[in-house]
Amino acid sequence: MDFSIVVEDQSLWCHSAILAARSSVFRAMMSHRECEEWRLKRILMPDASHDVARAFLHFLYTDRLKDKLDLEMALGLLRLADKYDVAHLKRLAERYVCDNLGPDNCSRYAHTYMFLMP
Repeated sequence: MDFSIVVEDQSLWCHSAILAARSSVFRAMMSHRECEEWRLKRILMPDASHDVARAFLHFLYTDRLKDKLDLEMALGLLRLADKYDVAHLKRLAERYVCDNLGPDNCSRYAHTYMFLMP
């Protein structure tokens, strides 16, 4: 493992080749040797929880969502999938959110969708 994702002051170690293979954003970052993240072999994810970042890495490695998924996790994964251009994860997370968002919980999560608006 040659790269770390730093979230909530903890490092999640992973393989840069996996990140680059699964995300055009990571691929672009790693193809520019002057990029700070590439030089330091780490990226900070201040906008993700530790659990969401672990689930994101799990998906990048396995192409599967973790069994334990809830709306909060799906929204966090949707945010990361959008930010790092992981289209398949984005579609899966969007489907989960659409299937599980309803009148009883929509106002609680409405703010989360603001990041996707142009």
